[in-house]
Amino acid sequence: MHPIAKTGTSGMSALSSSIESLFKRSLKAAESFKDYNFQQYFVSHVKDDFDQIRAMKNEEDVKAALLQQETSAEDLERQSLINSMYTKGQNVAKH
Repeated sequence: MHPIAKTGTSGMSALSSSIESLFKRSLKAAESFKDYNFQQYFVSHVKDDFDQIRAMKNEEDVKAALLQQETSAEDLERQSLINSMYTKGQNVAKH
């Protein structure tokens, strides 16, 4: 069973730690893009997505959103790896 799905009686407090853990993982993946524009785009979207999740009141909605974000985090990790394979040098905006 997925760790997000088994919150049990601790409810939203357990979800809060899952939210923060997944947020950090997603943000790390977004920040690992070598291209500045991709990096800023994905960081912005990760922050917006998790702001929406934190504002949710229904526990079932939060669980569903977290499962979707889990997939998104995995996608970001793969895409940032691919991005790093094809990026040459450093972007001028980072200096």
